Amino acid sequence: MDREPLSGAERRKYLRFAPPLKAELEVPRKNLLGAVGFKRGVPVRVMDLCEGGAGVFAPEPIDKGTFVRLHVRFEEMNDELELTGQVVRLIPPPPVAKDWIIGVEFSEISKASQKKIAAWRDYVTSTMVRKKSDDRRRELGLDGSESPDGIR
Repeated sequence: MDREPLSGAERRKYLRFAPPLKAELEVPRKNLLGAVGFKRGVPVRVMDLCEGGAGVFAPEPIDKGTFVRLHVRFEEMNDELELTGQVVRLIPPPPVAKDWIIGVEFSEISKASQKKIAAWRDYVTSTMVRKKSDDRRRELGLDGSESPDGIR
């Protein structure tokens, strides 16, 4: 039996997650002669992140093919990363939004950076699961408080 090729998220090698990160994209700045000069920082919001790339919301478009450096700061864990990659996706803002969606594919990511991203994902995932579990226990009255339906 022939299998259909995987598409979209099913093709991804790494599991993406939505971390609470502050970030900035460092992009090339061209001078009047067209030469690439100093870098400039564009503040972005991280939509999702994995060991292979990131999706970010940016206030301006950045051309596909542009090489960028992504500086990310995970304040809750007092940690940061600097990753380099190439813009592989550029989606204009929908009518009700102002930010562009930019997809960055990382290049030459170190094993240490991959492990750090995996640790961030584990932390965010376990924190979310724990919060949902705690909320559900409270809802069911299993934390010592009265449940909404009066059943203990």
